[in-house]
Amino acid sequence: MNRLRIMDLPGIERRGIILPEDVRGKIAYELVSTEAVMDLVGQYRDPLKLALEERSAHWTVLLGDCLISDDEDVQAEAADLARRLGHRMAFILLTLKRGDAANREARPEMDGDTWAHWASIDQVWLGGGLASGQLGQMLYGYAVELLYRSDIGPFNLRLSPYGATLPLVGTARQARIDYGSALIMDFGSTRVKRAIAVYSGRALVGMHHLAMLPATPPTHLEANGTPGDEKAIGAATLEHIINCIVGSLEEAQGVDSTVLVSIAVYLTDGHPQDYQRGQYSALRLVTDNLQEALSDAVSRRLDRPIHIQLFHDGTAAAATYAGSPRTAVITLGTALGIGFPPASDQHLCKLHIRLE
Repeated sequence: MNRLRIMDLPGIERRGIILPEDVRGKIAYELVSTEAVMDLVGQYRDPLKLALEERSAHWTVLLGDCLISDDEDVQAEAADLARRLGHRMAFILLTLKRGDAANREARPEMDGDTWAHWASIDQVWLGGGLASGQLGQMLYGYAVELLYRSDIGPFNLRLSPYGATLPLVGTARQARIDYGSALIMDFGSTRVKRAIAVYSGRALVGMHHLAMLPATPPTHLEANGTPGDEKAIGAATLEHIINCIVGSLEEAQGVDSTVLVSIAVYLTDGHPQDYQRGQYSALRLVTDNLQEALSDAVSRRLDRPIHIQLFHDGTAAAATYAGSPRTAVITLGTALGIGFPPASDQHLCKLHIRLE
């Protein structure tokens, strides 16, 4: 999805909509991702009165503060930034739903079945860090407004109340325990989110969030800041994941021996696919099966049996809405994540969680 390219949306001008030049020809990652947002923040830095060093930390909170600032000029500039992001999201959804020839030709890796599946989608849930807080609310509102004007037909865009914790919630639903608690972790590109999920009668009834951890160990970069050797990256990442899980289990005393983990990489039978490049994809080079390697390593470190279950983060997030037909779940964060809810929630925990 991140490589989806928006070339043209013929006929939208008749609805009073213009495809902006800073959208035409761009891929989705260049439009709605952490990097894309930071590029926009750079353009708005002066009118938003943001110091340069503030751009890299807590940017969603900073932009949310700008949206409710007492300074009307700052508030207006922040709203314009949110509008541009919301419209970009709407253009991505229109491209997927309509499947115009120019956009199909620009993304030949997507076959006809994939385009047909997107044409059948009539509901999309948005989650992730970018879709959280005040910024998420405004981004969502502007996206809905443009989709309505486009006359796309029956199409329901919804904002998940779980926000950035969406993968954690979907992962927690996969537990096979009736009562008690389990450690749930989400390894993203920049942060590791953690929570203790609480169960009662095959229902997820609570989640107690633990402090986030950094996702990338320093050894991922050479001294000059360039990416290191892929196998070395994989080895460092594996050790980092093991340390995070071991430390989290020591912190979360008394939880179930199965740890449920979502991770930002596509998996086959618990092992990363040779499909993309990045810190988690590199794990395929240092073990034959990541899920088994993690279970063995953590068990040895703690001197007791621990079973790790791995899930692709987009697929995990989509499990939150299992049983919803013709639905897609999109998470907005470092990159765009995508998942499609399973047809049934029969084998998942019921969702009786209350938001904190």
